[in-house]
Amino acid sequence: VAALITHRIRLEESQRAYDIITGTIKESYLGILIEYPEASDNRPVCRRIELRHSDQTGDPQRAALGFIGAGNFTRSMLLPPLMKLDRRMQGLATSKPVSAKNTAKKYRFQFCTTDASEIINDKDINLVFVTSRHDSHARYVTDALRAGKGVFVEKPPALNNEELEGILEAYAESERAGNTPLLMVGYNRRFSEPIRAIQRMFGERREPLAMHYRVNAGFFPVSHWMQHPDQGGRVIGEAGHFVDVMQFLCGALPTSVYAIAPTDRARHYNNDNVLISITFADGSAGTIHYLANGANAVEKEYLEVFGASKTVRMWNFKKVECAVGRKKSRMSFSGDKGHAAEMKALINAFESGTRSPISIESLVATSQVTFAVMESIRTDRVVCLSPLTPDANKTNSVLTSTVL
Repeated sequence: VAALITHRIRLEESQRAYDIITGTIKESYLGILIEYPEASDNRPVCRRIELRHSDQTGDPQRAALGFIGAGNFTRSMLLPPLMKLDRRMQGLATSKPVSAKNTAKKYRFQFCTTDASEIINDKDINLVFVTSRHDSHARYVTDALRAGKGVFVEKPPALNNEELEGILEAYAESERAGNTPLLMVGYNRRFSEPIRAIQRMFGERREPLAMHYRVNAGFFPVSHWMQHPDQGGRVIGEAGHFVDVMQFLCGALPTSVYAIAPTDRARHYNNDNVLISITFADGSAGTIHYLANGANAVEKEYLEVFGASKTVRMWNFKKVECAVGRKKSRMSFSGDKGHAAEMKALINAFESGTRSPISIESLVATSQVTFAVMESIRTDRVVCLSPLTPDANKTNSVLTSTVL
């Protein structure tokens, strides 16, 4: 296209380009290039815009929030309840400058940026929210932990065992430095009123639970971003929610996983139809049917729990039925899946100096289950899991699983 270019004008003189186009300057033109200066060591490129001056003095005991990523989910489910909690919205980073500025203004952030390192390295931010694309989660979590920040990450925290191991190493490094690291993953359903009600119903049990969670997830075409190989797929990206609920209800870590994907060849489902069986350390067992081939008219989530001569059923966070013997009772709920309660629990845990509302052992086990599901589908075998925790006395953690 070189023959089409009639003008090359430096950025600082860019007004002249528009004057030529509008006819204020009478010159013949065809293609006009505006030339931007190249970045150099002595001329850094600014990727941060200060939106408002704050007279607040940073209080390390009070959360000052920094966000990496601000998609539809973040804007609709996380930022509104955090605004109601009235904590300091310090910095927001997104890859698109216009989106960063508009969202930052709406939610009263102090600054916006297109560089995630501005969030991680900002001295006033002490709680980092990682809500970007799945393939970036582990990197940002690791960097934020090493920077001494508390971290909330939307699921999944990692896409494979190597990324999970890196997170645990950073967690252990923080412990060796004398910190009490906080790492929380966005498994919000355990904070919802229906799930908490079910957990209370089985609070006095003396026997294992049998659990079934059916998820009518809906079809995603191969063009959807979550289906890209770099993003881990829907099982790793979403199924952790339902594994976490089962851990919460039975109070035990998973010990083995077996899974099949029965309709993967029919419609380019990409292992989106999965039947999962999980055993737990207390003898409980659970099945998760994650399905993309169902009808939209059916509720998205349905849960059954059996134990202690009780059967409890939940329909899409709106209705819970408890049967004891021949008697049944029902409770109605709003359909809220616990996002606001999750944010409140996170902020309270951070400001009280305690650990995450979900233990690190449970968070790690949930990721291990999702990885084991994919391994079981590939091998058609049971995958046995070994509990894993960060070890502050070691420089490396070892992830273990056995295929039977």
